[in-house]
Amino acid sequence: MPNIFTYFDYRQFIKDCCRERQKVNPHFSYRYISQKIGLRSTGFLSMVVAGKRNISDRIIIALCKILSLKKRERSFFTSLVRFNQAETHEEKSHFYQELLSYKESPISTIKQDQYEFYTKWYYSVIRELIAIQQVSDDHQHTAKLLKPQIKPAQVREALEVLSRLELIYKDKEGVYKRCEPVITTGETVRSFEIHLFHKAMLDLAKSALTKIHPDERELSTVTMSINEEAYQQIKEKTAQYRREVMAIARTVNVPDSVYQLNIQIFPVAEKKDKSST
Repeated sequence: MPNIFTYFDYRQFIKDCCRERQKVNPHFSYRYISQKIGLRSTGFLSMVVAGKRNISDRIIIALCKILSLKKRERSFFTSLVRFNQAETHEEKSHFYQELLSYKESPISTIKQDQYEFYTKWYYSVIRELIAIQQVSDDHQHTAKLLKPQIKPAQVREALEVLSRLELIYKDKEGVYKRCEPVITTGETVRSFEIHLFHKAMLDLAKSALTKIHPDERELSTVTMSINEEAYQQIKEKTAQYRREVMAIARTVNVPDSVYQLNIQIFPVAEKKDKSST
């Protein structure tokens, strides 16, 4: 049977388990499992694996039994289900921490500092600030340079984390310098960490509406009705724009400011049901 501790998606684990069991027992299917655990709909598990339905605690327990999971495997599977199905950022973060506690999981090999790097908006800002200011261990001075200001203790924490991640280093004069970033994680974990980073920066953008003078910020929105083809075109244009912005940034030899650029496009209404036309 597949090793549950190598998975970050419980749906894929269920799918792989069925595939393995079918090699021995051709009748071991989603329908078979659904009947065994007493589900009214024999197609329910298929929808779960397809990501169209979630499972309850009762079904979690039943699945653990029919898949013959041992105690620690059952515990990990439960945390994995709750992580995948979490609806809020707080819930997802909580169950992510639970997954970190399992030494058998490859997720535990990721430094906690790397996880934290994406949860604190000022980590990346301080790293960029080092490119334009002389940042030393005068944490109180550095704290005043950020918008919004943070506490000296937060600056100290950020410098420690950035140093451990080898994103910055301290020279002989006690001044911090930037290194090339080296942060590598699995794709599933990285997607969650980037989610944390995006949330932190969106929160920062909201505060900019009231705390940053209009002359120092540019915030605009547009609501539009489009189709899938237009969405894909806009998505590509957005990616192209981001690349052009980064190209401009790379031409700046002597930066004097640190800016955050956020780009978002997301649906604000359900798609039109084509079957009803």
